[in-house]
Amino acid sequence: WYHDNMSRREAEDMLCRLDQDGAFLIRRRVVSLDHDPDPSQFAISFRAEGRIRHCRIRQEGRLFTIGNASFESLVDLVQYYEHNPLYRRMKLRYPVNDRLIRMRGQVGFILAII
Repeated sequence: WYHDNMSRREAEDMLCRLDQDGAFLIRRRVVSLDHDPDPSQFAISFRAEGRIRHCRIRQEGRLFTIGNASFESLVDLVQYYEHNPLYRRMKLRYPVNDRLIRMRGQVGFILAII
């Protein structure tokens, strides 16, 4: 579920392929120093209510902060939001990676044949 140096657009492309609320990925934001002076930022991109949403995660020293909540690691953040809503009632359910996208495509292909 972690993707290094992934743009917002690339995250949206991946999440579009998995049409499930609760699908998510965390990415190190691709930033230009001209537009964002802090390149040590992350974002969580996720599907909720049929739409793709993005939320910034700030790294402050050893902590990762999203809104008012802070975590010692991205793993802790994900585990917390698997059990507690991140957005309205949506919890993280489907970690998105290349393997899942490939499997999803194969399942769709197999179902189309049957």
